[in-house]
Amino acid sequence: MRTLHTVMGLLVAASIVVGVSMGTGCTRSSGSGAASEEERRLEKAMEEKIRLGHYNEAIPEAEWLLEIAEKQGDDRMVGQRLHKVAELYHHGGAYDKAQPRYERALEVLQKAFGDSHAQVALTLNNLAELYHSQGMYERAIPLFERALAMFEDTLGEDDPFVAITLNGLGVLYRSQGQYDKALPLLSRSLRVREQALGKEHPHVAISLANLAGLYQLQGHYAEALSLYQRALAINEKALGKNHPNVGTELYSIGRLFQLQGQHERGRPLLERALAIHESTLGKQHPRVSGTLKALAHVHMEQGNDQQALSLLERALAISVRHSGQEHPDVAVAMNDIAGLYQRMKMYDEALAAHATALLINEKALGREHPEVGTTLNNMAVVYTHQEKFDKALPLYLRALAIFERTMGLEHPDVAATLQSLAALYQLQGMPELAAPLYERSQAIRAKAGIR
Repeated sequence: MRTLHTVMGLLVAASIVVGVSMGTGCTRSSGSGAASEEERRLEKAMEEKIRLGHYNEAIPEAEWLLEIAEKQGDDRMVGQRLHKVAELYHHGGAYDKAQPRYERALEVLQKAFGDSHAQVALTLNNLAELYHSQGMYERAIPLFERALAMFEDTLGEDDPFVAITLNGLGVLYRSQGQYDKALPLLSRSLRVREQALGKEHPHVAISLANLAGLYQLQGHYAEALSLYQRALAINEKALGKNHPNVGTELYSIGRLFQLQGQHERGRPLLERALAIHESTLGKQHPRVSGTLKALAHVHMEQGNDQQALSLLERALAISVRHSGQEHPDVAVAMNDIAGLYQRMKMYDEALAAHATALLINEKALGREHPEVGTTLNNMAVVYTHQEKFDKALPLYLRALAIFERTMGLEHPDVAATLQSLAALYQLQGMPELAAPLYERSQAIRAKAGIR
């Protein structure tokens, strides 16, 4: 979730938070002995908790099943059940516990099945998802590419497992601002899933939501809303109204309304999303962090700055706990806190928070990423409020160049930066430079449907 500040106010842009694809079984591989009554009981209990989205509550059964396989010396089952335990920790937001289990599962499965088995490919995919969640993009990409090649070779190009990796790689490129690479991957993932699973399957909802997130980042709000609403309807019907994936779609739609200035329309959706995520995933889960930040913006719009600060600080603490001090999610939280400091006229504190966000994003994402542009723009806004126009101008120009290059000439973030740059020129007594920029900004906003 990115927040782009303007001299005239706040323009909010968002992306959704996405979980890994999750299977439900720990059934025995061919050649293994029949499952015991105890194993069947544990599997049934675990699968029911997963179905309800209670991932953390399913971990004891998954670890018990793993212990049984280890005692029996069944390497294939040990690898599969290690993978399942890792998935549950991953979904629960415990990345530090998920990573060593994925890595050990990969080692065990490669020895048991060989290097080109679909189960190995799935573990590679999910480890790549985890690296992506932790901001380790360069480690994630080769794993996604290897998993995709293995799935296509072993299962064929139209298998649903191929769609899993297409989706994951597409979301990663979207996170990097490489929208031209993300679009064909996400579109193909949706097409494969619809053909293989039917149009009402929860995995189709995942692809719909991720494609919607891309359209949202590109400023295509009507298209994004249509896909989000379709994903929500699928998940409510297939998973129930209190499933975490339902909460995620509610969050995404609520943020999309905020992005278009419809804060009161978005608030009840965000509040429902927060209640679902806290009840099913726990109050320290990364998805809770995103919803807290969104609700903080509602409070800012209503002038409740202290309440907003409390929510943002809680969101920051969750991000640091799960991802470490140098993850892009931490930079997003710092950017939002800086925006609130700016509203409170605490300009030095705002600049310090923005500077931290800039260092994190340049290191993790590169100097030309949209997140870097966002932070540069927001620092320029602070300098404008301080009337330090000579420091603001080069930051606006660099941010504008990044946005135009990565997101196109008609993206809403381009409009926001044009508006702020026009305001800067106006403050400097140069209306002839301000007017065409303001007109271009308004045209972009009108086309995108931004109020």
